[in-house]
Amino acid sequence: MSENHVLSRLFALLALFVFSLSALILSIFNYNPAEINSGQIAIFYISLFATSVCILALIQIFVRYVIFKNYDFSDYFGRSIRISALLGIAITTSAILRGLRVLDLWIAIPIFLASFLVELFFRTKPRADK
Repeated sequence: MSENHVLSRLFALLALFVFSLSALILSIFNYNPAEINSGQIAIFYISLFATSVCILALIQIFVRYVIFKNYDFSDYFGRSIRISALLGIAITTSAILRGLRVLDLWIAIPIFLASFLVELFFRTKPRADK
C-alpha cells in the first residue's frame, strides 16, 4: 500500500473524529433531556459509537507508531480499526443498556467478552491472500 493511500486513510479517520466529536458535543449540550425524541437519542448513540471508534483507533495507532516504533501504517491500520469498532460496539451497547437502567456487572462482562472473542476469531482465522 502506498504511503499516500495510508495517509489519506489517517486523514479520513481524523476528519471522522472531528465530525463525530462535534456531533456528540452538540447532542449533549443542545438537547433538553426532558423533551428529547427518539431521533435525537439515535444521533447521540451513533455519534458516541463513531467517537469511541475514532478515539480508540487513534490511541492504538499512536501507541504502535510512537512507543513501539512501528512505522509501517499498512501493517496495523486495518486491525486497529477492527479492534476499535468491536470495542466501540461494546461501549455503545453498554451505554444503551445503562440508559435503560438494566446494565450491571453480569451484563457488561459478557458484552466485552463477546467482543474479545470475536477479535480472537479474526486473529486466528486463516487469511485468504496467503
